[in-house]
This record gives sequence, structure tokens and C-alpha cells, in this order.
Amino acid sequence: MLPRRGFALWRRAFRNIGAAILASAPLLASAQDFAPKPTLLPRRTVHILAWADYFDPAMLARFERETQIQPVYDTYSSGEALDTLLAKDATYDVIVLGAPQLAHALSSKQLQPLASGEITATNAALPELAQKLAGIDPGHQYGLPYQWFVTGLAYRDDADAKGLRAPAPISFDALTRFDLVGRYIGCGIQIPDAPDEVMSVLLLNQKGAATAGTLANVTRLMPELHHVRSLAKYVSSSDLAVNLANGDVCLALANGTDVALARAHEAEAGADEHIRFLIPPGTAPVSIDSLAIARSAPHRAEAYALLNFLLRGDVAAKNSAASGLASALVAAQGSNDASLTPSAEVLRKLPLMPVIEPAAQDYLAHEWAKMKVGVPAATPAGQKVLRKPDKTQH
Repeated sequence: MLPRRGFALWRRAFRNIGAAILASAPLLASAQDFAPKPTLLPRRTVHILAWADYFDPAMLARFERETQIQPVYDTYSSGEALDTLLAKDATYDVIVLGAPQLAHALSSKQLQPLASGEITATNAALPELAQKLAGIDPGHQYGLPYQWFVTGLAYRDDADAKGLRAPAPISFDALTRFDLVGRYIGCGIQIPDAPDEVMSVLLLNQKGAATAGTLANVTRLMPELHHVRSLAKYVSSSDLAVNLANGDVCLALANGTDVALARAHEAEAGADEHIRFLIPPGTAPVSIDSLAIARSAPHRAEAYALLNFLLRGDVAAKNSAASGLASALVAAQGSNDASLTPSAEVLRKLPLMPVIEPAAQDYLAHEWAKMKVGVPAATPAGQKVLRKPDKTQH
């Protein structure tokens, strides 16, 4: 054991050494500041503009894991909203466009031509769909067909049995002919809050040049659009499936996704299936979405990486299941519901959703807004609200 004085000297020396170490700590830290630090690279991103719920979230997460590219997903709710976003925002890379919006974007030079050497994934689309887009984008130089649907009539097959005099419709005349539409008013009619879709059905129910989306044709059909809208019990897209399943309506302008959701609601409630889907031959409009790259895309390499990922057959099938839309890719055809999509033979004879020219689109949106607040559309002198019944039709 150390003497008391010796212990005190040892303790004082230990304190001095400790103080010296503590005093040198800032100097040591300062020296470390001069050590080279690893360079942090900015995170790669790709900006997507599409409909809500268009992609399976698990697929986008998988894309990020595989490529280390973060997808930034913005949505739009209508074709008009998409046109507005494209006109004012230059930050998007990959865009999902319907055929009318694809035509508008090409006319305003908002897309860049696709470099064939950058597309490494197999992207063969159904020939029936590819042919329909040939008049807008020959050879898919700007857009790659991805998903599609057909607008038809959803109806309940038990409405007539309940004494509501609502037989199964056989054409869009059930909505437009004044001697037929009355059969369904008692059990309820619903149309989507989508003026371009409703107007497209009216246009395609005409003949020849009258089917084109010109300002003259849209103006001529405006009173008919107003009348159809005024007879609808509901004008909404969000609750269409629920209303069909609950029996609040018996006839609706709808697509396969709406019918699938309505049938799912029926099944959840333990009810028998009574919802049917009619695709009027020769007049039901086909809507085809394409993948495209914006002309001013700030992340071009990342955009092509995303396109090649989305074009994989298994990925396309997952996205189709998530959106409820049919896949346009040959490699993903096993995922489509045959009861809600037409056969190849029927599909070949169906028209593409009409491209409504910008002036007519503006007029249509303006008139639709007026209808929402109950302002009637002007009827030109001598024009009937609904066209006269054709004795050859039933």
C-alpha cells in the first residue's frame, strides 16, 4: 500500500494526465474533421402522372428495390385535368394518357418520341387495340398501349321481376330514346360525372360524320345530353358500384371495373348475383391508356427504366388486377376477366373513344357545369330533345 503522501502524489499525477487528455480532445476532433468523407449521391427519382390506383403499390415498391429509383406518383381525376397539368407543369417523366389526351398531347408537342433502342422489354399489344390507335399514333412512336376498358350498360336482371318494368337493355337506346328510357326511371338510372364519356356514347350512337367530336356535333347533341342527365337519379362516378349492388339504380352507364366492384359488393352482402354488363355491338366506346414520356422529362434514363419494368408481363398483370382494367399487353392476357371484356371479334368492331376537339371540349365542360346547377341547355329551333325512335330498332 502506498503511504498517504505517496498516494496523494500519485492521485495528483493521475488528475494531471486526465486533464491533459481532456484538453487534447478538441484537437483530436478537429483533426478528424480533415479526414475525407464519402460523397453522398442525390437520390434518383422518376415522376409519374396517372389515374389514382392505376398501379399496384407493391409493384412500385419492387421497382424501387430493384433499381434504387424512387417513383413519385401524382394523380389526375379527369381528361380535362390531365390536359391542364400537362400545359403548366414540366416536372413529369412518365405519363398515362387515354386516346383523346394522347391526341391532344401530340398536337401540342408535349411528348417525346420513344427511342426503340431504350425499350428492352417485350411490349406487344393486342393487335385489335394497336390498330385502333394507329390513326392517332402510328407505330406507337410516342405511346405504348397499357390498359383498356369498354363503356357499356350495367343493369340489374331482377328489376323487371320486381314489377318495375325494366327489361334487359339491348343498346344505348335504353338511355337515349324517349320511348325506352322511361322504363328505367322508376328503378333508377345513373351516369358517371364524366361529360366526355357520356357525350362519346351519344356521338357514337349517331351515324357517319355525325360521330366525330367536332364542335358542331357536340353542340347539336347538347340538348340530348341535358335530357339524359336530367333523367338520371344519380350523376356520380364514385358510388356507382354501391348503388347498383344495393338496387338503388337498375341501369347505369358503366365499365367493367364498375361491374366487378358491384358484384363484389353483392358477394360481400351474401346476395345472389343480379348485375349484368352489356357491351352494345358496334357502338360501345373503347378507352385505351398509353404510357408516354413527357417532352421535357427531367429524368429520361429513369423514365425508360420504369417503362421497361412496367412492360414485364407479370408486372402488367399485377397492375391490371390492382386497377380493375384489362391489360393491353399480350404477355398479360391471362389476367383479364372474360365476362367483362369483349372477344377479339367483337373488339375489332368497336370504335375508339372519340377525340373531342379542344373547342368542343371547352364547350362541353362549360355546359356540364351549368347542368350541375340546374341551368338548362339551349335547344336550337326545331330540334327535338331526343331523336325520334327508329322503327327498325327495338
